[in-house]
Amino acid sequence: MRSNAATILHRVTILPVIMFPDVNGYAKWHSKAQELNLRIPSATFVINNSLELSATDKEREQGIDLADRWIDEFELKKQGPVRL
Repeated sequence: MRSNAATILHRVTILPVIMFPDVNGYAKWHSKAQELNLRIPSATFVINNSLELSATDKEREQGIDLADRWIDEFELKKQGPVRL
């Protein structure tokens, strides 16, 4: 198990790890990223806040995540253009 962990950590050092937390989860994951950056100095952990910034009040109540947003957008595209 140790060798697997070492392999994973080595890979983490090559590229930054970008995390996409659920709506209302940004603060918790930002704190976690800071902790991980201290524990693994050769790695870079970044939190993407685009979902947090763009969520509606309804989406905040529902606690949506990135997959929910993608599904919603896919469903809209599947419906085609709206005709007035």
